[in-house]
Amino acid sequence: MEHTWFVIPLVWATLAGPVAGVVVIQPPFNPIQTVNRDVLFNVSYSGNVTDPQITWTFKNNIAQWKSGNLSNNVIHKAYKGRVEPYSNGSLLLRNVLQSDTGSYTVRILDFVSTDGVAAVRLDVYGIKEAINVIPATSNVTGVVGSDVLFSINYVENDDDPQITWTFTSRIAQWKSSNTSAGTIHNSYHNRVALHSNGSLLLKNIALSDSGSYGVVLVDNKQPDGRASVKLDVYEANSLASHCLVSKSEAVIVAVGLLLLLS
Repeated sequence: MEHTWFVIPLVWATLAGPVAGVVVIQPPFNPIQTVNRDVLFNVSYSGNVTDPQITWTFKNNIAQWKSGNLSNNVIHKAYKGRVEPYSNGSLLLRNVLQSDTGSYTVRILDFVSTDGVAAVRLDVYGIKEAINVIPATSNVTGVVGSDVLFSINYVENDDDPQITWTFTSRIAQWKSSNTSAGTIHNSYHNRVALHSNGSLLLKNIALSDSGSYGVVLVDNKQPDGRASVKLDVYEANSLASHCLVSKSEAVIVAVGLLLLLS
């Protein structure tokens, strides 16, 4: 029955519609930054709402405001002059400190239906620390013949680190400022595209590409930054059976949700 979980969001959306409440749409990446810079917690929301109340918290309330009245907001005294609220629910945090590292929660309330809630994690690093490589996701899934992107982000002070991706052997190596001069393994020629932010596009994937990929960033001044991403490659039919549930399972879940709603 583990496949049942894939159908629940679809059934819920069909049954509940807009009366399910506020849905907070958070960014796909958790922000990372170095000290004394600014960070934007960029969110938005959907639902049958007009002027919701928005609250951001971190250990205690940071700020609270109505989307239609930004000037009439309440900001915690510890954050006076450090935050700026936006009508779409986003929040700008200025001059971040390492003590700002942690999980931030936004709650959007429309006073009629269920609140919308989301959490975003912020990592703040000191200037003299190692390169910090953050994968967008630790697992990537693709279908045979398609392309996949190993997407990363990083924080460090050198503007031009050397980037190396490996699989069973080295795939490619390049400097962030010069992707055209990258060195690509013979077996990957015409199969990879290099990005200045360290990300790697792998084209026309095969079942044999499944496995763990490693990336190393070096600037010759600080300890290396490292990360890994796992790729799972499926045949098209195999992926469909992996992700979809049977009609009977969908009916069971739908009936269960109807009973909960009633």
